[in-house]
Amino acid sequence: MSIFERLPKLDETMRAAIVRALIYIGVIISLGYLAQQSNLFGPSEPVTVRMDMPSTLTLPGNGSALPVQVTVRLINNTKEVINLEAATSCNIFRWFIASTNGEFIQSEGDRNCVQAVVTATLPARETYEEKMELAFDSGRMQPDGRYHLVFQFWGKDGQTKFETQAE
Repeated sequence: MSIFERLPKLDETMRAAIVRALIYIGVIISLGYLAQQSNLFGPSEPVTVRMDMPSTLTLPGNGSALPVQVTVRLINNTKEVINLEAATSCNIFRWFIASTNGEFIQSEGDRNCVQAVVTATLPARETYEEKMELAFDSGRMQPDGRYHLVFQFWGKDGQTKFETQAE
């Protein structure tokens, strides 16, 4: 005699209630998992970095320098002050451009930097924002190209995508 034969026979309403309960439990577990994966309740990283820049850049026809205005944000998602440190002032913000298949296109040029450690603090739940102009070498990019601007700001890595078009 199996265990199922030993259990008392359940009527139709009881079986339907059990099935409904199992479905509700499955839906709740699925929603919890999806909320966790999508960072619905906030970022999982204590410090995040974001960059705003034009999504499409128009390349000048002569292959000259292309000035691009960007805004970089460092966001403290914690309830505590974050201490920031860079080996030199040149290490606060670094960048390079790569094609979507990973081919190196350009990096920032050489800069003269004081060889001294730079420190700063980012208060709890605050955002530090810096606006700057980057000089892209338009001769290294193709019209109708797709690229990634990979960057590091105060030691936090980020990237943003952009496209190019002919003038």
